[in-house]
Amino acid sequence: MEKAGGEAVRQGLRERKRRETHLRIQNAARALFVARGYARTTLEDIADAANLSRRTLFHYFRSKDDILMSMAGGMGEALVQGLDAQPPGKSPLATMMEAMKDIAEAQPHEELLIFDKVMRSSEAVLARKRANYILSEEVLFEAMQRRWPEPAMREELRLAANMVVSVVRLSLEQFNREEGKRSLADVMNDEFSLMRGMLLHIR
Repeated sequence: MEKAGGEAVRQGLRERKRRETHLRIQNAARALFVARGYARTTLEDIADAANLSRRTLFHYFRSKDDILMSMAGGMGEALVQGLDAQPPGKSPLATMMEAMKDIAEAQPHEELLIFDKVMRSSEAVLARKRANYILSEEVLFEAMQRRWPEPAMREELRLAANMVVSVVRLSLEQFNREEGKRSLADVMNDEFSLMRGMLLHIR
């Protein structure tokens, strides 16, 4: 029993160290991408900034694109966390609209603008980012089903998840086109208002 307990502790420590190293690489890469640009940053630069060997870095990420996508790949998780933070009492779509408002307001304005431009500098990353929207929709849909488990609500939840992720994508694209003239929260609020208006005028 003691051996099993000791092994569990060691595994927990290894997993924590892995997460910490993963985050250290992401933070180092983000700072370099913003300061130097994506194209002028090398894996060696990132390894040096993270105080890691190239071999250790390669154990976690095979390319700069992999690092960049790992930063963008948390959208589904962020949406789920935003959903979980909302109080009960509203419809699924209204709940997610409030969650997205909170998420958008928490984003650092200048860093978000620069990082979005970095993301768009790589065609490979853009392609994977588009695929990530589909995955994020599935993750959100599953979380919404856990919160609203009634079978009769399944199609409503599927549609709500699709609409929320679509608004996120459109808002980020508009934010980029405007070059950050408005906050992401303001852009997203307009996109949600447009969506509501279109739904009200469906005949």
